[in-house]
Amino acid sequence: MTNKKRGVEKTIELKSKIGKYVLRRDKAELIRKKLITTQKNDFVAWIYLTQPQIDAYREVLASEEVKEVLKNKNLKEQNP
Repeated sequence: MTNKKRGVEKTIELKSKIGKYVLRRDKAELIRKKLITTQKNDFVAWIYLTQPQIDAYREVLASEEVKEVLKNKNLKEQNP
């Protein structure tokens, strides 16, 4: 028996054992019951950083870890 077939069988077995204990709802049901809405509300507020936040940000940008990530990103862009 292949691993995939055994995995499928075990999944079916598990679902049959725990199915009555698991509550599943789909999005349409939640909307019908008015437990959620489809509307998404975003509020964006632009604020200025304080001097300590600016200092911390610059420190992170100057770190070796960030330099390494940026270096690797540039290499990937040059050699896709």
